[in-house]
Amino acid sequence: MPKHITSVIDNFRGDPSETYSVRCIESFRTVDRIFRALADDSVDPTEGTKIEARADVESDRPDPEPTTQASVQTRWRFDQEVAENFPVEARQNIPDYARVLDVCIEVADMFLEKDAPVIDVGCALGEALKRLYARGYRRLYGIDNSSDMLARAFNTTDRAITYILSDKFSSEHGPYRLVTANWTLHFIKQREAYLRDIHAALEDGGFLVLTEKVMLSSMMDRLYKQFKLDAGLSQDYIDYKEEALKDVLVTYPLDWYLVKLRQIGFRSVEILNARLSFVTFLARK
Repeated sequence: MPKHITSVIDNFRGDPSETYSVRCIESFRTVDRIFRALADDSVDPTEGTKIEARADVESDRPDPEPTTQASVQTRWRFDQEVAENFPVEARQNIPDYARVLDVCIEVADMFLEKDAPVIDVGCALGEALKRLYARGYRRLYGIDNSSDMLARAFNTTDRAITYILSDKFSSEHGPYRLVTANWTLHFIKQREAYLRDIHAALEDGGFLVLTEKVMLSSMMDRLYKQFKLDAGLSQDYIDYKEEALKDVLVTYPLDWYLVKLRQIGFRSVEILNARLSFVTFLARK
C-alpha cells in the first residue's frame, strides 16, 4: 500500500471531535520538508490502473499548441478548441496529472462500495469518471460548466454516468460518498460557498479529494514555468496563457485551504500529493 495513503488512514483513526490541529501547516514550514513533499515521485502514476493510456496523451511527439495570434482581449475559456486539445493541454500544464487521477481511484477503492454515489466537479472530458467506471463504479456523476467539454466527454451505454451542465454544485443525486474536484475550484470566485455546498451534499464520513493551484513563492513559479517548457510548451504560449488566465484562475495560499476546510466542518484534512504549486487534499466529513 502506498505510504501516502497509509498515513492518511492512520490520521482518520483519531478522535473525530479533536479540535483543529495545525500539524498539516507545520509540516510544510521548513524548507527541507517542503522539497521532500514536492519532489516525491515514488508512486508510479499508472500503478493499479486498468485503463489503457490514450495515444494523444502519452505520445512523445511534439504537441500542437493552440493559436496565440489572436490578441489576449478575451479571457481564457474552456471552448471547443480547448476541449479538442484538452488531454495535451492537461499533460503539459498540470504536474502529476495522471498521478492525481490514480490517487482518486486509490481512495475510492479503499473507502467506497461499488454502488456508492460519486460526483466529479469540473469533469471536463470525463477522464476520472472513465477510470472509476473501469473499476466497477456505476453511480457516477460529472458536472462542468463547459458544453464543449461535455459534448466530448466519455460515456457508456448503460447510463452509469450522468453529466450535468452547470456552474453551480449539484446536490440532486446526493448525498455523495465521494466528491472529486481537481483543478477546478481555483476558477470559482465564490470558493468558500462552493466548498460549503460540497460539504452539505456529502454523507457523514464522506470524502472530498480537492486539487488546487495554490499561491506560493516566486521560486516555485519559476520551477513551474520550467516544467511547462520541459513539457514542450513555448515561452510565447506560456506568456499568452498566463495573461489570458489573469482574474480567471485565482490562487489562494495553502493555509487558506487547510484552515477553511476545517472551519466548514471537515473533521480531517490531509495532503495527499503536492508538486510545484499544485496540492491535492483529502478531507473527510
